[in-house]
Amino acid sequence: METNIGASSIIKWTNQTILGTLNFIFPIVNFVMILILHCSKMKAHHNTFFTLFKVTGIYGIFSMITSSNSYWSFCESNRFVFVLRKQLNGIGSFCFCTGGLMIEIQRFIVIRTSRHSENVISKRLLVLILIIQFAITAAIMNTYTFATLFYNDNGCITSMDVQHQMVIYIASASFYCSYVILTPILTIITISAIRSSDLTKNIGNKRILSLARYSIYCSAAQMLKGILQIIALISMFTGNEALSSVYSTLFYLVNLITVNSPIILLFIFSPSVRLLVAQVLCRVKEPSRNSVSGRVSLSQQPTQNQPVSIV
Repeated sequence: METNIGASSIIKWTNQTILGTLNFIFPIVNFVMILILHCSKMKAHHNTFFTLFKVTGIYGIFSMITSSNSYWSFCESNRFVFVLRKQLNGIGSFCFCTGGLMIEIQRFIVIRTSRHSENVISKRLLVLILIIQFAITAAIMNTYTFATLFYNDNGCITSMDVQHQMVIYIASASFYCSYVILTPILTIITISAIRSSDLTKNIGNKRILSLARYSIYCSAAQMLKGILQIIALISMFTGNEALSSVYSTLFYLVNLITVNSPIILLFIFSPSVRLLVAQVLCRVKEPSRNSVSGRVSLSQQPTQNQPVSIV
């Protein structure tokens, strides 16, 4: 019994201290990476894919910095601060999940089009999609936060008004369930599209293929978040302490893996991102080295005879 209590204390300390601290450190790394990409002079770093990547990354930052209870405990007694944190955390988590799904959909569309153009989604349509994404998520979170407050006060939401329970169930549970179902389906048809396409014929298409594989690996990591949120919803509705304990134990680790996987995988799969980061870290100032870097960057820009692709 004492051993179980000791192990539980160690796990709790690890979650709250080490992983909780990393949830504050990694957002800085993510923000710096997003800033580097935003300031990049390469045209490819400002197309639809990278726009979705940067916006989704910002939502991921909100998800991480608002997730650690121990670092917000000093102001948790303030109801307004508590609600605000839960709203930001929920919006960040929801939009991060949907953003990852949109990235995979965008990669699938690029693969399926004959020219494999990155501009299959116009900027106006992209802005409209992002606005709708935020509006729907904010509306869902108004209901979800109310459920969280009720859960914190009562330990379970089964005693809540039946109408409110149904709204919460439809708005939140169905979202995560559909996300967990749609993501593997989209991944399967993306892999099928890759196998049936001609993406290995030239260097431009190989880069598109690389980013398609990137989206597949990202979706696998983000599936963990969706599954964990379903566990949280089940424990919220049933008051099951075992599921609640599983959620609390795995949350910080899964959150770190899920939110930071896009940055890490992009660095692995995109040569131009590695080049850009190397230039920033090395602070290249010599004219000769600058000219070489310039030639490398220009050589990676697609020509008029090549499809526009991510580098």
